Amino acid sequence: LYEVNGETEKNISIGSFETVEDTVTVGKYLVLEPDAEKEYNLYIWIEETNINQNAMMGQEFTAKVVATGEVYWESPASDFTFDSATGTITEYIGTSTEVSIPSVINDVAVTKIGDNDSEGGGDSSFYRKNLTNVIIPNSVTEIGFEAFSYNSLVNITIPNSVVKINDSAFYANDISTLIIPDSITTISDGSFAGNNLTSLTIPNIDNFSGFNENKIINLVVPNTVTSINGFFGNYQLTNLIILDGVEEIKAIAFSDCGISTVTIPASVTKVGIDAFASNPLTEIIIEGKDSLEDFENSTGLTVDGGLPSTAKITFNP
Repeated sequence: LYEVNGETEKNISIGSFETVEDTVTVGKYLVLEPDAEKEYNLYIWIEETNINQNAMMGQEFTAKVVATGEVYWESPASDFTFDSATGTITEYIGTSTEVSIPSVINDVAVTKIGDNDSEGGGDSSFYRKNLTNVIIPNSVTEIGFEAFSYNSLVNITIPNSVVKINDSAFYANDISTLIIPDSITTISDGSFAGNNLTSLTIPNIDNFSGFNENKIINLVVPNTVTSINGFFGNYQLTNLIILDGVEEIKAIAFSDCGISTVTIPASVTKVGIDAFASNPLTEIIIEGKDSLEDFENSTGLTVDGGLPSTAKITFNP
């Protein structure tokens, strides 16, 4: 959120006029994403000596506003219930659907977004607050259980201060764009489940169940991940690449997806039951092995272990 009140100067190119210094007076705030370009109808006071000010003042023009730099506007502290002893925001009590969470409240750093405890009679964090946009400050290290679930969030950037995201933290939103930093060590069950993600860059985590029930089409599992767990329910997944370095594909890891072919790298030694169950699989290519006996556990690569009978296994020693 960038403040553009009556004293803020911006450079805006208007119609056939040259870029001029101006004052934007469209209320107190204009909502923009960092480095965004959007079209707005603005009321502008042109400060240019060779233009008839009486004719131009207060007129409506179409202009493109480009915002760059760091966010400096924050929602007021009065919009939040805050536990200063733990640095936790326990509930959002404001009315705006767009929120910029402050990094400090009452001289105490905000380090955690609290759990939803509404069913237990406690505070509800940001649960069911009709949010469409939220900015999380670079002071937060943990995001609580169901903290932002059941909103209408579309784009989320997790700051690089965050290390833990708890169960169902962003469940049932409309998230289609997600940026996750390398600082993350824990993404719990259902953290980002039930959203509209179509692509994903996997951080260095072992539990993938935080991303189930999305619309992911392409997935690359990097070689920094050693174990894959819980990516089930991504029905539109058609392109799966598992890089050499992954050692285990756990039970139901890719069940109920849309996979038709997959290559299992030589580094994989364990494939759990139902790992590829309920997929339209036609071929599995296994690198670096002569037979299933070369696995420590190959249950998920047998029909009895949930492998679709349509899948042909090809060994590439």
